Amino acid sequence: MRILVAIAGLTHSQLVLKMIAQIAPLTSEPPALLQVASRPEEESAVRVILERAVALVTSEAPQLQLRPLIRVGPAAQEIVQEAVEGYYDLIVVGDREQSDVMGHISLGSTTEQVVDMAPCPVLIARGRITPFRHILVSNSDTHNLPLLNCLAAQLSDLFRPAWDITLLHVLGYVDTGVDRSDDDAAAAVEEAAQELAREVVFNRGVQVLERLSRPVYPKVRHGLVAEEVVAESRSGDYQLVVIGTQCGDHWRHTLLDDLAHQIIARAECPVLVACPGRA
Repeated sequence: MRILVAIAGLTHSQLVLKMIAQIAPLTSEPPALLQVASRPEEESAVRVILERAVALVTSEAPQLQLRPLIRVGPAAQEIVQEAVEGYYDLIVVGDREQSDVMGHISLGSTTEQVVDMAPCPVLIARGRITPFRHILVSNSDTHNLPLLNCLAAQLSDLFRPAWDITLLHVLGYVDTGVDRSDDDAAAAVEEAAQELAREVVFNRGVQVLERLSRPVYPKVRHGLVAEEVVAESRSGDYQLVVIGTQCGDHWRHTLLDDLAHQIIARAECPVLVACPGRA
């Protein structure tokens, strides 16, 4: 498994370095540690930062080897181009949280663009970085069955046998035209929801993830998808959230309505996001 780790200075990259110290031993090939210089005259300073970053990582994982890389140009473009040219299986980036005038949290522009353009899954280091024990996989959209196939086929190296996987399916509210306070109507909706959950979660998602030979625990929540995924991630002691996103050129332009963006921006632990159609 080929891993590309992109950093942006030491202070910003502490979470990324902690993350790579944790996941790099899962692969037999040394990860590449990339820092992008915006101009050629910055290369010397960038090289110093890379040397310090390598020292920080190896102090936590002495056996770990890294391949330092420098590229020059726009950060997101160069990260993606390196991923394409190097045939990487995973990109690891950090994220600078930003708030708009309304106080809404949004992604840093480089992270946003990398997720939008990446040719492979992107692991965003944010929040708490602790050893993986319990992973939350969101299976709440129709495009997420290809995501599960992607996990089983391409990212199985990330999943150790001791890790548990919760497969979450969120059943969104549907306007049935009846008062939800009506007991009979509520019972009917609940029964229909459970039937759908068994089909989507148990019969499809679990079968796919069982190919990883890991314990899989199906779970159903009801409500708005992003709200419920974030709520579950905060309540279940998860160390990683896995989600899919729609492929296409318009992801970046519809961020406010995009479920993946909402989940990434509000998650309190790392998020692995993939666009299976690019695999």
